[in-house]
Amino acid sequence: MIYVVGSINVDLVMKTSRMPSQGETLTGERFFINQGGKGANQAVAVAKSGSKVAMIGAVGEDDFGREAIRSLIDFGVDTTYVCKVSGNTGIASIWLADQDNRILLDGGANLKVNETMIQKGLALAKPNDVVLLQLEIPLTIVLYTLKLAKEKQMMTCLNPAPMINLSQDILNLTDILCVNETEYESLVHQKLDIHMPIFIQTMGSQGVTVFHQKHQFHIDAHLVNVIDTTAAGDTFIGAFIARYEQSKDIQASTAYANAAAALCVTKYGAQQSIPTKQDVVTFMEVNHD
Repeated sequence: MIYVVGSINVDLVMKTSRMPSQGETLTGERFFINQGGKGANQAVAVAKSGSKVAMIGAVGEDDFGREAIRSLIDFGVDTTYVCKVSGNTGIASIWLADQDNRILLDGGANLKVNETMIQKGLALAKPNDVVLLQLEIPLTIVLYTLKLAKEKQMMTCLNPAPMINLSQDILNLTDILCVNETEYESLVHQKLDIHMPIFIQTMGSQGVTVFHQKHQFHIDAHLVNVIDTTAAGDTFIGAFIARYEQSKDIQASTAYANAAAALCVTKYGAQQSIPTKQDVVTFMEVNHD
């Protein structure tokens, strides 16, 4: 079983020909609403890759929150441990322009995730179950979750995004760390020890590099027509964890996740752009992965 502890957002997306300058007003080309949040996106990626997954998080008592839960259920995510709290559901305002995205986030209900929610959500967790976290909920809750997971002998996975200053305690409790180039540079700048069992660095069009114990390998990115990169990182880590839970094969799991992320960026949206397991398998067969 995979437990995703993290954010649930609604994405308000505007496409534009270019990013506006300071004080400038531009007319967008299209507007749409996505169900998003790094936690929710990763949970959907896990579910679409065929693993059982439960979401632990919070939404507001508003229409956005109700729609977010419905969407997760539709994608096969267990929402038993998604709590409704006072205030608004998390909101992300996203601008898309020329293969780029900029995001402005209001954490909303995500900032009210607390220890009681984590205790209830992980009450039935067993040794070797997986917990996957990001950084769109309070950092104190991330640390608390990791400690509780270790007490239960669970496998822990952290995607430190969006990047903030981290304590070494958090990394010491992490079995699998997955970062992009910016996040990696921040960890180095913070002079943190990142020698955990599995360290994954995604590099966009440059592919992905994995460090496992004393070994390392690199997988090149697929050449695809990039439409929207919004959920690419979330797709990668969710797909990787799902496949790794099923196979315990790091290289095969990385290749699978690399293909899943490539497919994701060829479509608009967040959760709806995440490919299914069959989509990924077919893509890999065609591209001889």
